[in-house]
Amino acid sequence: MIDQNLINENTNSIIQSLSNGLEHDKGFVELYNINCSRAAKKLDYYLATVPEDQWIPETTAEKHENLNLRKKINWQSDSIIEELHLSYEAATPLINQLFTETKEKVFIGLNVWQDIEGYSMSMHTDNPIIAVALQVYHGNTAPEDCGTSFCVQDRIIEIPYKHNNGYILEQSDDLTKRLLHAPSRPTPAGTKRHSIYAVWSYPQFKD
Repeated sequence: MIDQNLINENTNSIIQSLSNGLEHDKGFVELYNINCSRAAKKLDYYLATVPEDQWIPETTAEKHENLNLRKKINWQSDSIIEELHLSYEAATPLINQLFTETKEKVFIGLNVWQDIEGYSMSMHTDNPIIAVALQVYHGNTAPEDCGTSFCVQDRIIEIPYKHNNGYILEQSDDLTKRLLHAPSRPTPAGTKRHSIYAVWSYPQFKD
């Protein structure tokens, strides 16, 4: 059974983080302490005990050079994965209030990603169906310089890989105005880069 109290607590934590982030550029905000401690600890336990065959290769992203080095879990009912889905979906009204460059948005889901040794990407923009993306780094399994780098005008802004921190990025409907970004470095040997990647899109793309 899912824990409705945890879902409510985590939704409040997400909302508080969204309300107190550091804006680097219009629609690009660095976030802190995103998930509540109970949700983070429950995800810790889940990641430590989930069977390896539950991780499936990431196959949906474009322009990835080495998809076999990124795996994902996108759904497991009656688990912390479902609780995360429900708590992020509940933050949708605030997402629509804060990010107004795009049309009315709906939550279409999240992945928990595991990037292993050697995973990297070149600078890219996201799939056109993504209106808003929120990435939460989870755990201390990789160095801080394994975060994400963004090209903002004539400078590079790096969001460090710090537990329970991350960023939210509104993606312009004008694809030429989307920010280029990429992992700041390849995942080092002996480490794993865990994160939650939540996406809001438009109603026609919701299953």
